[in-house]
Amino acid sequence: MGNMGTISYDSQGIINLAYSISKLGGKTVTQATQNIPLLKANLQSFIQTMNGLNSVTFDASGLNSLVGSISKLGSKSAGNAIPNIQALGVALKAMMQTLSGAPAVNKNLIQMTNALANLASNGSKVSSASHAMTNSLNSYSVSAGKAKGSTKGLVSQIGMLYAKYFLLVRGIKGLWKATKSSMDYIETLNYFDAAWGQVADNAVDSWKQSGYDSAEAYADSFSKRAQKLTGKMSGFMADDNGNLVSTGMPSLGIDPDKVMNYQATFGQMASSMGVASETALQLSNALTMIGADLASVKNLNFEDVWNDMASGMVGMSRTLDKYGVNIRNVNLQEKLHELGIKTKITALNQQDKALLRTMILLDSTRYAWGDLSNTLGQPANQLRLLQSNFANLARTIGNLFLPIVAGVLPYVNALVIAVQRLFSWIGGLLGINIGSLGSSIGSAAVDMDGLEESADGVADKMGDAADKSKKWQVIYRILII
Repeated sequence: MGNMGTISYDSQGIINLAYSISKLGGKTVTQATQNIPLLKANLQSFIQTMNGLNSVTFDASGLNSLVGSISKLGSKSAGNAIPNIQALGVALKAMMQTLSGAPAVNKNLIQMTNALANLASNGSKVSSASHAMTNSLNSYSVSAGKAKGSTKGLVSQIGMLYAKYFLLVRGIKGLWKATKSSMDYIETLNYFDAAWGQVADNAVDSWKQSGYDSAEAYADSFSKRAQKLTGKMSGFMADDNGNLVSTGMPSLGIDPDKVMNYQATFGQMASSMGVASETALQLSNALTMIGADLASVKNLNFEDVWNDMASGMVGMSRTLDKYGVNIRNVNLQEKLHELGIKTKITALNQQDKALLRTMILLDSTRYAWGDLSNTLGQPANQLRLLQSNFANLARTIGNLFLPIVAGVLPYVNALVIAVQRLFSWIGGLLGINIGSLGSSIGSAAVDMDGLEESADGVADKMGDAADKSKKWQVIYRILII
């Protein structure tokens, strides 16, 4: 032990050292005596290695701690500790040599340490900012929740307000629609009287032959006889005051406003074509009835069919093709031969052609005669009947509010006229002149003269082609006739 170089120790230190070494061999001294010779050589090698480290100094207390730690490396027996101590010495020597030869690494480590310190300092600042942002987001979340709740409350209030006034708004719209239907009927009644008045004017000289007491009574008879058909088809007739009154008789349930409108249309068209007044009345009744039957058998709207009938009267054949009716000139010529009339279709006037078309129409639509009355109980016709009843109900309700609307509308019109004049006066104060805008348009029209002159040359060239096409037009007319 005296060969340990610079190690200094006192009596208490050697006692402690012996006590610590005794633990390496187990619990008995005998075992420690046997283990000491085995440890001598390894301890000398270990001490020599430690003396080679010039900067290492230690006292007995340090050696005591070192031995206690070394004893743990070999578990409970010194035999296990011996090779571990030797390996530890070699590893420590290699570590010291590596650290003594790496001064640059130490500098880099210092710089890295400073950088990590700065990063830690900035990290604390970032952490503070993150906490502040988190608190702000939490505040925003709370505010957004309150705003959402307020919005829901506003939407609920609007919904409740709409629910409260929904029926009121719908009721006002319904009343206005009913009132408008009442106003429409007044216009239809006026047209009905005017159309049959025109028909009656053409027959004013034949009242005696017709068995009437006066020309006035004969003229009034046209509208009254037309209304008989209205009562049969709708169940309503107009009284002397123009109010619709139920006939109390079975009817087809059609809206009287529509029936009267198209009755007057057919009668007025026939009269304008020169058809005799009595014939015009019969033609009107026939077209009105066959139109209702065609609407029933084809499941179409009454107005659409009646419009097609009116177009067919003036020779628009395509409108009647869908009903299986052919009123083209070739078919009209064949009809003349069937009737025994030896003439060309081109020699007939408008009234004769109108009557001939009506005859072909009635003859070609025999499949629909009486279909509406025969199938009145079917769902489609019952639906038409229901719609007509709703229209009659709305018109009746509108008659109650019509006097009020008639009294208010003049004041509303006066107010609108006053507002219009006010804005016209304001426009005058602002110096707005519409005429200046017209002058710019006139200059644009002058620029179009050159284009028109250029087009004249094209028109001259097209004239020759038009002359040649006339020959084909003549051939086409011959084929049609």
